[in-house]
Amino acid sequence: MKYITEERKKWRDTIRLISEKIQACEFSGQDEKNIEKYLVELELNINSCGWGNKKDIKEDAYIWDEINQVKKVDNEG
Repeated sequence: MKYITEERKKWRDTIRLISEKIQACEFSGQDEKNIEKYLVELELNINSCGWGNKKDIKEDAYIWDEINQVKKVDNEG
């Protein structure tokens, strides 16, 4: 159980760091094209079962939906 708890903490820290990178990129207007890099990092760290399944919150479907929305806006801009 201790190992699982430690791994979960590392995962949460990784997600936080990626989120900070995305937010900084978005608000500072710097490196606008680099947001794609951070979205890929996020995709690699969330549950892939949620891809295309907007109904399952346990499989991070809502996060996949948000990533796709950001990519859509980024590609239009």
